[in-house]
This record gives sequence, C-alpha cells and structure tokens, in this order.
Amino acid sequence: CLKAAGQGGGYVIGPSHDILNIPWENILALRDAIEKYRKYPLNV
Repeated sequence: CLKAAGQGGGYVIGPSHDILNIPWENILALRDAIEKYRKYPLNV
C-alpha cells in the first residue's frame, strides 16, 4: 500500500483523531514506520 501510494511523493501519513481505543503497540508501530519510511525516495 505505501509503495503504491507513495509513488511520486506527496503521501501524508498520520493518525486520525480516533486513536483512543487502539493498543499502545499499534501506535508505537505507526511511529516506527513513519521514522523508517518518511523520506523520499521511499525505501519499500
């Protein structure tokens, strides 16, 4: 998904306002993915 959506730049990733019932591990995984893949060209 990220590989397809990120082609050519302009892809924005972030949580919605509804993260209250999400396991903490999922929030940390989102943060880790952002840190790993946040620069273009995408390394996926």
